[in-house]
Amino acid sequence: MTIERIISNPQFLKKILNIPNECDMLIDKTSKINSLTSHIFIINLVIKEKHTQYNQSIFIKYSNSYENRFQNKLCQNEIVFYNNVKKINSGINVIPYCFYADGNDRETLLVLKNISNSFYTITETEITEHLVMQCVSSLAYFHSAFWNNANIISFKAGIKFTRLTDIDQIGIHDFISQNSHFLTKSAIKIINKSVDITKYLLNEINIRKKTINNMTLINGDAHIYNFMFSKDIHSAPIIIDFQFAEPGLGCLDLAHLTRKIPPQMLTYEFCHNIVHVYYQSLLKFGIKNYTFSECYNDYKKCISVMVLNPIWQNIILKLPIESCILSLNSIFKVFNILDCQQLHI
Repeated sequence: MTIERIISNPQFLKKILNIPNECDMLIDKTSKINSLTSHIFIINLVIKEKHTQYNQSIFIKYSNSYENRFQNKLCQNEIVFYNNVKKINSGINVIPYCFYADGNDRETLLVLKNISNSFYTITETEITEHLVMQCVSSLAYFHSAFWNNANIISFKAGIKFTRLTDIDQIGIHDFISQNSHFLTKSAIKIINKSVDITKYLLNEINIRKKTINNMTLINGDAHIYNFMFSKDIHSAPIIIDFQFAEPGLGCLDLAHLTRKIPPQMLTYEFCHNIVHVYYQSLLKFGIKNYTFSECYNDYKKCISVMVLNPIWQNIILKLPIESCILSLNSIFKVFNILDCQQLHI
């Protein structure tokens, strides 16, 4: 269903928004947002009942395989995520409310509540440790809602998109040889160690899935720009964009959050505090049988995985090599701060 068909079909909108048929509904404004992965629109509606009138704003994400099969698979995964969340735990308040989610190999349609009037994204210059720790708390709350839930293990993603599983296919060694003039010997050593840790962690995750051992549902791309912050300082940040969602280790989301933090903020104390706040928040939300030592070790392994993320983006998503190297340098810094080279696998 294209955006034109949605706009011209008020009965469809009334149905998914639970608006009574006798109400008048007018489309006040439609705006398009630039996106690399889908067609995104914000539609502002005016709903008139007998003696009252109110406004409602919705966020629509649409894709089809005719334009880009890969992007459609990404959106399909997000559709699966929202439908699974509704089945497992629909009361999560740190993700956007979903009115409608449907799709297949041909096209996808996702309709969410538009929160941009009350929440905002931040720029790099606005990032503070306080805001990062708010994001950590939101992740802990989200993860705790699905922690060791057997239903998430059967989560059927629209695409098997664990970037961990791509390490043999994406050509790490080709990347190193083609970009050796950008990479120092120590950088190459870190990349090779990260490949070993990633392969080990992938096997560990498969075992932990079978035993449901400290597993949860993760965003899979929880960097700082995939959070929206409330204009009301008392509300928690909202996590957005679940195109890479899947069952996994909560610390993978923590590692994603770390990877786009400005390098000058990345200190041992900062990284330790991320894990401390996350762990204490998990305890607050009722998570048991997961020690701080286990959590910290998971974080170190997941940071090692993040080393491969910019390489994956360069090879698969065509991220410019200059941007890739900048991202790598930040992750290298955290890798060294946490002494991940000494991880025993």
